[in-house]
Amino acid sequence: MLKKKDIVYYTRIIPNCGIYDLCELKVRGVYDGYFTGIDKHDKHVFLLNFSDIDKTVFVNRKKALEKIKEAEKHKKIMSDETYYEEY
Repeated sequence: MLKKKDIVYYTRIIPNCGIYDLCELKVRGVYDGYFTGIDKHDKHVFLLNFSDIDKTVFVNRKKALEKIKEAEKHKKIMSDETYYEEY
């Protein structure tokens, strides 16, 4: 069970946008069914469910990195070109 000031790792994986981030969160609050964590670097607060533990939230950093690396292996190839409409 998590408690305040614990460190957890949130794998923010959004393949459609090409986002594969690992966020180090410090647990800020624990409530019924969910908890909040604040990112160490940009101070962004995330609201996460306890059901996300071992799916997108990990206590072990190594497991979180493995999850991200596995997701990156199957990522879509996205074009770097920017399309503009002519008026």
